[in-house]
Amino acid sequence: MPLSVQQVVSGVAVAARQATLYPADYFSCILMATGGREAVSLAGSVSKAHRDGATHAVLIDLWITNSGRDFGQVNLRTSALAVAGQTFTPLATLGGRSEVVVASGQGRNVTLVVMVKNGVGATTGPMTLTIEAPLFGGKQTPGKFQLFLPTP
Repeated sequence: MPLSVQQVVSGVAVAARQATLYPADYFSCILMATGGREAVSLAGSVSKAHRDGATHAVLIDLWITNSGRDFGQVNLRTSALAVAGQTFTPLATLGGRSEVVVASGQGRNVTLVVMVKNGVGATTGPMTLTIEAPLFGGKQTPGKFQLFLPTP
């Protein structure tokens, strides 16, 4: 589902561009069919999460930019996705590290993979992604990014 949700804190912007929802076992099959060491490793982690009760894999494409003068750093490792009254942490980041550093005028794409347990219905419904405010110029900025993702 294409999205256009963005929030800016101290010149660092996090924008959710797209969210994709897959059944956990189907996403694991996609990864295995892709092949390669990283895909097979992620498929193993997805399968383990599925055995532990996860029902869906949520992939959120993020675009992180910095319009400030100093380096900005966004820590995705400590982010959380609130779905159907529960909160989940990311399993992996694709296309980059979990700590994204952006210089002045730069932007980076990264995809978060979050395994969720949905016992409410066929789809997860709306989600809220919460990310700690960035380090800007080496100092922690107060606040948080909160992106409401109006998924069906």
